This record gives sequence, C-alpha cells and structure tokens, in this order.
Amino acid sequence: QFISTIRILTNAAWLLLLLLTTLLLVTTPVLATTKVIDLISSDASFSRLVKELQRLRLIVFLNDRKTSTFFAPTNAAFSKWDAANPGRRIDRGTLLYHILPDNVLTPDMKDAMLLETMYVREGYLGDHKEGQIAQVSKPVWRPGRKVQLLIGGAKILKNDWQADNGVVHVIDLVKF
Repeated sequence: QFISTIRILTNAAWLLLLLLTTLLLVTTPVLATTKVIDLISSDASFSRLVKELQRLRLIVFLNDRKTSTFFAPTNAAFSKWDAANPGRRIDRGTLLYHILPDNVLTPDMKDAMLLETMYVREGYLGDHKEGQIAQVSKPVWRPGRKVQLLIGGAKILKNDWQADNGVVHVIDLVKF
C-alpha cells in the first residue's frame, strides 16, 4: 500500500513538472531583434550593397557583431564608384572600411575626429592590428545652409538608424 502511494505521488510530481515546463515554454516571450543587415536589407536603395556583402561573405560578420557603426553607401553611391573605377570590383577591404567596431552616433562625432575602421592593412598603422582611419569633418557653416557632416569626404545623408547590434549612417560615396 505504502509503495503504491509513493509511486502515485512520484508520477504526479513528474506530471506536474512536465506541465510547468510546458507552460513556461509556451508563455515565454520570444524577443525579436533587428540587426544592421536587417535595416539595410529592408530598403531597396541598398540592393547593391546587400549583393556585395553577400558576395564578399560579410553578412555573417555583420550579424555576429555585438556593436558596430556601418556607413552604408546607397545604390547611387555604387553607380558613382563604378563610373570612376570601370571594370574594378569592390573588394572586402573596401566594405570593411565602412564599418567601425563600436556604435558611434552623429551627436558624438566632432570635427576632425578620427574613427578607426574594421579595415586592417598589414604594416600601415603598426603591428597591433589597428584599422585604417576615417576622418569626420564639418564644412564651414553659412547662414541658410544646413550643417553637413562628412565622413572621409562622404556626405551623411541619413543618420543614426538604430539596430540591436549597431547603428547605420547612409552615405553618398563608396569610400576607400
């Protein structure tokens, strides 16, 4: 009698544990995340950029970043680059030059500020794997003219698009 009571209680405990586990799995919310690549993929004006990122296998690199700043050239910027560089393909280094390892918002950018990119050229900046530098500049303001922020000479057209793993700034040139 005692043994069968223990078995019933043990089975009831397992059943309760199974029920609670099921409830937790069903009611636990799944948090959706928006990655940098999701932002640029959702806008048709970056179709060429997305194709180049796929070709150069940089999608996973961007998705795996916990933080980053991406200066994203538009399709029009790629057209300008193609016209200036006939027959030349975009390489991995060119796109890595558009990515910073940390989140940098435009209010934090100051004139003459130097930003380290993810593009590392062996032997150019020492032996410590430093990235190439992009400079922030603000042309002289004149009355009636909007203050324009430049990064390495490229105009920032749209700024501070927030993603869970970084920030995107839209630029008008492919930089290298």
